[in-house]
Amino acid sequence: APVVVNAEAESCTTQDGVISINAPENSWNYSVQNADGLSIASGMASANTEVVQLPAGTYAINLFTADGYSVVKTVEITAAQL
Repeated sequence: APVVVNAEAESCTTQDGVISINAPENSWNYSVQNADGLSIASGMASANTEVVQLPAGTYAINLFTADGYSVVKTVEITAAQL
């Protein structure tokens, strides 16, 4: 099954955006970098992995397997609409 990555916008509270990674086969590792290239989260992706408390901005999600396959997905968390 494919890996699905989604971004959820900030609500009225700032810095509460969410990136969710759904990796049903549990064979993917992930790392998340912010727009400055700083790693802010990493680990083994599962069926319901979430990276939370994120401010608005662009993030790169690097997904990779132990056998060397990798893919990068860019997502944007939008700012709260007041």
